[in-house]
Amino acid sequence: MSHTNSDRNKFKKTDEERVIKNVKEDYLICSICIDQFVDPRVLPCGHSFCLSCLTEYIDKSANEDEFACPIDRQSMLKPFGVKNSKRWAQFYPPATFLRTLVKAVEIHEGTVPTCRRHHGRPREFYCATDDVLVCSECAVNEHRSENCDCSTLNDIYNRRKDDIQILHRALSGQESCVHQLITDQYRLRELFMESKSNVKCELDMVRDRLSVFYESTSRALDELSEEIDQSEFTRYNLEAQLDSFFKEISEMKDELKDLKPSFDFLDILQRIESKVDYYGSELDDISSFLKECEESKSVRIEFVPNTSFLDLLDEYSVGSIVNHSDK
Repeated sequence: MSHTNSDRNKFKKTDEERVIKNVKEDYLICSICIDQFVDPRVLPCGHSFCLSCLTEYIDKSANEDEFACPIDRQSMLKPFGVKNSKRWAQFYPPATFLRTLVKAVEIHEGTVPTCRRHHGRPREFYCATDDVLVCSECAVNEHRSENCDCSTLNDIYNRRKDDIQILHRALSGQESCVHQLITDQYRLRELFMESKSNVKCELDMVRDRLSVFYESTSRALDELSEEIDQSEFTRYNLEAQLDSFFKEISEMKDELKDLKPSFDFLDILQRIESKVDYYGSELDDISSFLKECEESKSVRIEFVPNTSFLDLLDEYSVGSIVNHSDK
């Protein structure tokens, strides 16, 4: 029996609805609120949650420096320099792929903003006075008073072009700043590694001065040497955060480049403006922090000898290893 076009269209629509339903249930449900993602953020372990859900969860469960992922219980360190746990969640990167899926589902289901009062007319006007998107009929009938600043999204987009360019330049500058900070971070690491080598040379010089060396003293020197090998450059390990900043800044540049006068472009613009201010402050803080560390020479490992031992070569402690970057 052959199917009519109407039957085939019906089957096709049913298949599409089933796929959309499966996508929503399998990929777009937040494990905390058990509802569709809203502004999803992704943790380093790969699990994603609504921004508001993650904020509330962290605030209730975090200790001073970390919290556990709600799904796999892996330990998540707090963002660098952010003390208030209520702000931690917003510094984890957006789950861009999930956001795209959510938007695709909304478009398929017809949930792109339209006016319910005027038969689904698109809300393509923005009233700055009331801070609301409205359809053309609402704009004409309800937002034409002297107190209302109502314009099309295209007009507002054109008005904000200079702001967009300023944001783009700011993001480019911050991107360059991240590059420079990464370079500075690597340079500090090289200084640290050089200091490790110098300290090992100092230990070798101590060995050369000894003509008779007790077994216990030799063992102590070997232990110190092993401690040096195991020393880690931990205090200033900012690569992960700087890489995250660079990734988010690049994503915002791309997002800004592709920005169109859509219904949500003002929200996107406000979010990017806020992020630019935040990254500017954070990058300045990190830059100052790294310069201070370099000037204070606190990134080097140091051998602190026991002078009495060096003079008497007797039953005194050889010395100790001080890793300033581990404090």
